[in-house]
Amino acid sequence: MPDLPFPSMKKAWLLAVLWCLSTATLAGADISPHDPPERIVWRKVPIELSLVVGEERLVHFPDSVRAGLPRSLTAVLQAQSIHGTLYLQARQPFSSTRIMVHTQPEGPIYLPDVPSSKTIRAEIRDTYIGATGPE
Repeated sequence: MPDLPFPSMKKAWLLAVLWCLSTATLAGADISPHDPPERIVWRKVPIELSLVVGEERLVHFPDSVRAGLPRSLTAVLQAQSIHGTLYLQARQPFSSTRIMVHTQPEGPIYLPDVPSSKTIRAEIRDTYIGATGPE
């Protein structure tokens, strides 16, 4: 630190240095909360929704839905549905298993194939599934 004549100037100089360091650190940090969502058009073909153990994945539908889980998944997959969003979280790894997502009251049935692993995947947290495209 340079030899400054007044103690208040030393404090000001130290604060300026600390501010510069903190600004440089924040400039290099990725501060975006989420990556862009994945968008899928439902074409009556099963959709793969890969999960990472312990990470929640949100799957948004145009209407309210309920998920039908096979017995083999009830202990290893948490699935909650609120206002058209399906919240999925794997408790342990499992191989790809098909679940049924029923649109309420009597809309289409979506068929996601859901595998789970401990490995890191692309940072997709949000998936939007839309209505069937042109046939």
